[in-house]
Amino acid sequence: MNIKSIEINNYKSFKEEKNITYLEDSVTAVIGKNESGKSNFLEAIGSLHYYKKTKLIVK
Repeated sequence: MNIKSIEINNYKSFKEEKNITYLEDSVTAVIGKNESGKSNFLEAIGSLHYYKKTKLIVK
């Protein structure tokens, strides 16, 4: 899966809208303090595969 950008809003620890843009052809690392939402971020990306076909609009 090649994601160029993602917007997360009202998902677990992301109560406010967060926009994340990736650089193409680069390695992405998720770094943060404990309880900062790293796992929730990865879970949101992982759920795209399931929700893409049902109720999530992917742009």
